[in-house]
Amino acid sequence: LVGGVMLLFSQYEARYELTELADTRLEEAAGILLRVDLQRLTTLAIDSRAGIQHGSKIEAGHNYYVGFQVWGKDGTLKLISAGAPNAPFDARHGFATVLIQNQKWRTYTLDDATNAHQVRVFEPEIARKDLVNKMAMRMAQLLLLMLPLLAFLLWLSVGRALAPLTMMSREIASRGVDRLEPIRLDLVPTEVKAVITSLNQLLERLSISIDRERSF
Repeated sequence: LVGGVMLLFSQYEARYELTELADTRLEEAAGILLRVDLQRLTTLAIDSRAGIQHGSKIEAGHNYYVGFQVWGKDGTLKLISAGAPNAPFDARHGFATVLIQNQKWRTYTLDDATNAHQVRVFEPEIARKDLVNKMAMRMAQLLLLMLPLLAFLLWLSVGRALAPLTMMSREIASRGVDRLEPIRLDLVPTEVKAVITSLNQLLERLSISIDRERSF
């Protein structure tokens, strides 16, 4: 049960962190393109391999590109790379998830300081999810390999923590009715010393009461 909870939590955390990392990469790509002059961007866009390519293929078989558009401040499309969809102008800045021709895209839009033009980068959502799922599965496989070791270490630590209590239980169970001496506190974990102290006080009172009865 603990292993299952750990696995689910790690999967959630891994997917969240990997998605954040993908967004950061998309933002950095926009920043890099924005610092490139229009002439070089034109050369890049004309190239059939235009855009910033992150690996040729992913597990699902989709080509995985980061494409871009460059827009003028008047909303005129200046450039479009081979990896970008034919998306209309969008004045929103920052991240967005858009549906274009029945396909979802993750986008990031950035304007230059003079507002002369706008750069908008695109990642296909399906390829993005495939990549995140693949990396998350690898992390889950690693965790599954580690679970037996973690279970053994947990069993070992719990056993050591309970060893003093086990010894104390055996000592109390082995005592006869005439053994009323106090239980040694140095053998008792700190968390239960108060309980054992109360038990020792009870044993002391019982011993005194028996001694009084014997004196009559």
